[in-house]
Amino acid sequence: MRVICYFITILILSSCENVNTSKINLSNDDISWQTNDEFPSIDFCDQFKSNYERFSCFKNKLSELILNKIDVESISVNQSLNDTIIVDILIDKSGKISLLNKKINDVIKKQIPEIESILDSAIIKLPTVLPAVKTNIGVEVDSTFELPLIIKSS
Repeated sequence: MRVICYFITILILSSCENVNTSKINLSNDDISWQTNDEFPSIDFCDQFKSNYERFSCFKNKLSELILNKIDVESISVNQSLNDTIIVDILIDKSGKISLLNKKINDVIKKQIPEIESILDSAIIKLPTVLPAVKTNIGVEVDSTFELPLIIKSS
């Protein structure tokens, strides 16, 4: 039995020498955005042919998802609002969405003081999406973009 364990150990150790490790070296030229690269997306938006239509669909659906995660019934305002919040979104290589920054004007902050924590909570609840892909090197990449959220009340 010891002899078999000895041979198996030698076999395992000798096979590790042949493991091929390769490293991908990327220059800034490789990373620049190309017309055939794929923006982040969701399955529903993949039905569109052009990158512009798919990305526009994605931004609209993402806005809807965020606004649907907000409990509108718990928010009350003293005057009507019709304004836009700009959120900077990061979609990482695995498709996880996170909030980088938010631009909220003073009128909205005054009417909805907890708006920042509401947005943070809504973004955390979002499902993962399909990340952006650098098609010339076949690698999923992080992507950032601004997303406008329209806030209306009557």
